Amino acid sequence: MMNRARHFSLAWSLARGGLVFAVLLISGVTASAATAQSMAVPAYFYPGSYWTQLAQAGRTVGLAVMNPDSGPGSGPDPNYVKAVQAAEAARITVVG
Repeated sequence: MMNRARHFSLAWSLARGGLVFAVLLISGVTASAATAQSMAVPAYFYPGSYWTQLAQAGRTVGLAVMNPDSGPGSGPDPNYVKAVQAAEAARITVVG
């Protein structure tokens, strides 16, 4: 059985690797002069003011990376559902 510190370390390494992949994926897309560049945000925070700021960022943020399956509870958290819907309504791609 993996101890808690090692599990966290492994999870963090995987998350960083996923974020690097997401950033490389975005930066691999060429932008024309008429298209603004956007950034990826590691959205590993609970819905609230940061998710609100994320959704209000306009086209500055193009991708939000979240981890919906590592917290307490056994089903979808309605706060995350609302936050993801707001981000997607703001034309932000949410992956996780």
